[in-house]
Amino acid sequence: MIIDNLDQLKKLAPKCVMLFSGGLDSSYFLLWATQNNIDVVPVYTHLGPAKCPTIDDFPMVIALGQQLIIDDMTERLATDFITQGIKATTYYQELFPVCSTFSRPLIAKRAIEIAHEHGATCVVHSAGFHQNSGARFNNSVNYLDASIMIGTPFLKSDLSREEKMEYLNQHGFKKKSQIYSIDENIWGRVIENGELDDFSFPVPEHVFGWTNHAALQTTPHDCTLTFEEGIPVAYNGERKTLVQLLAILNEIGGKYNIGRYNNLEDTSLVLKNHEVREAPAAEILHIAKKTLEQSIFTKPEIQVKKYLDNQWIDLAVAGFWFSPLKLSIDAFMNSLNKKINGEVHVRLYQGRPFISGVKSESVLDFHGASETAKEQIHNISYKELFEVTQSMLK
Repeated sequence: MIIDNLDQLKKLAPKCVMLFSGGLDSSYFLLWATQNNIDVVPVYTHLGPAKCPTIDDFPMVIALGQQLIIDDMTERLATDFITQGIKATTYYQELFPVCSTFSRPLIAKRAIEIAHEHGATCVVHSAGFHQNSGARFNNSVNYLDASIMIGTPFLKSDLSREEKMEYLNQHGFKKKSQIYSIDENIWGRVIENGELDDFSFPVPEHVFGWTNHAALQTTPHDCTLTFEEGIPVAYNGERKTLVQLLAILNEIGGKYNIGRYNNLEDTSLVLKNHEVREAPAAEILHIAKKTLEQSIFTKPEIQVKKYLDNQWIDLAVAGFWFSPLKLSIDAFMNSLNKKINGEVHVRLYQGRPFISGVKSESVLDFHGASETAKEQIHNISYKELFEVTQSMLK
């Protein structure tokens, strides 16, 4: 059941888990819920890359007497969600890497766990009607536990950001006016609103935080990425966790201005949402892994995977992360990626990665393959050619 306004929420959800970000919308709701005697369990989910905050970083929560649950889910995001995205080579609309598509199902899953622990009957989020995040939260909660109600109090609200800010200010909680809405995790950074609402407006340099055009490096940087079963596991021969690898590549890639995107994102409506993105590590890994896949997979495997990559990303973006179809495609990706093992040599220079070499036992290169592999390829090719020729002669 979806509760789409504040009045209904007051009647139907006496106790709820609230997804708290510290932003304007979630701060407004927390104050309103406290004043209306709704038993709220606020949850803040930290997903990197910055240091995880403490309760002292949320003075409003302390002032309201709320017990904020702060979860550092950075490692879980990497191991349980981003890894599946890397295996599926997820570039939405084949243009840009997703970001909140990975984080929203994780946040929803954690919210359900907390709701069960605290006896809450509703999970509340503050996503608006034009954001894909609303569908991701709603569908994830519904798949995980359909008995839990979903609160989207701003779905049909006509309250402006200025009115919400004034409400907070009147009660002694001054909020700084924020021009942009920014969502980030270890995989990417998404910026929207302000003058960016106008897609024709040239993106100003100051909105970027991870990539640095002004300090663009002029000396190339060479590195080697090691993949095991489709997942990057080492940098220059030194094993790293995925979180560590992403931090390294985001920092280095940012210095070379790699991974900037400016696109309209499809939504459940006909109209699209303008978003500016930064994801240096995602761009580097995407190009490196695609090259490794192309070197190892046969042409039919590449064709099938490309089709299922697109199906996977469409399902994930729409909020069907936990759907049976999406999980079935995951199983296919896990199986196919088992042979994506090898090293990719990458040169970073002037805003784009260049693949300078690939090394793998499974590479389908006549000159780089083992003698046994060459013989097998020749035998298969000649046998198939002979059978085709014989069938034509009949």
